[in-house]
Amino acid sequence: MSVPATRMNLLSFRGNLSLAVSGAELLKSKREALIKDFFKVANTIIESREEMAREVQKSMIQAGLAKSFSGSHQMNSTALSARRDIPVQTHEVNIWGIRIPEIDFVSLRRTPEARGLLPVDTSSHILETAEQYERILDRLLRTASQEIRLKRLGEEIRKVSRRINALEQTIIPSLQGEIRSIQEVLQEREREDLFRLKHIKNRRK
Repeated sequence: MSVPATRMNLLSFRGNLSLAVSGAELLKSKREALIKDFFKVANTIIESREEMAREVQKSMIQAGLAKSFSGSHQMNSTALSARRDIPVQTHEVNIWGIRIPEIDFVSLRRTPEARGLLPVDTSSHILETAEQYERILDRLLRTASQEIRLKRLGEEIRKVSRRINALEQTIIPSLQGEIRSIQEVLQEREREDLFRLKHIKNRRK
């Protein structure tokens, strides 16, 4: 036993045990909520990726048509004129005490004029191709933000699980062992005191 067997220490260990058990239950509730959010975000990502795969396939077909009708030179020239930087800004949200960065979503889709193209001078196939790929960029930004959240939720679930395991497999059993040891010593002392009292009483008789 690592501490003196006193009633004060017994009460202290019982209090610590109660806190540890309550803490484990609270962490389990938090983990359940995190897991629920995790699967919700995961399902959203799966759906988004499936939709993105369909959009990419559609865009490739559209790009093939544009190249067939307008030629590679016209496609490359139009792509160069429509080039731009894509500024991405983020902010943080707090979910269950976790600070998670999220992308400030601003649609990247533009009008032909904003791309530097004139509808009267540009093939409708090229215009449609540009629209399709900008739609994909929008989805990529949304999905990237969700994947960041999924990663942070997964990290927090692992962290909470480690804390629960530490409480249930190490701290709580250790406290229970200390309590049993103190109780055994106190009970033995009580039996010895009772025996002495009986002995004194018998001697007086």
